[in-house]
Amino acid sequence: MPCTRLYGALTPQLPDVVLWSKNVATDNPLRVATHEYAALARDLSAAPTWRARARWASAPPSRRW
Repeated sequence: MPCTRLYGALTPQLPDVVLWSKNVATDNPLRVATHEYAALARDLSAAPTWRARARWASAPPSRRW
């Protein structure tokens, strides 16, 4: 028992990390490399005005929409 406490085997597990990127359901290397650019283009085209697009593109990730 002392070994498990010494090496930290009984430490609680950390929660899953939430990332900004989504998983890609393909093995196509071109799609894997460009899927975030496609998501960026979709988000920018959904903005109602050019001002909103510029604000979204220049804002940090926590301040978008």
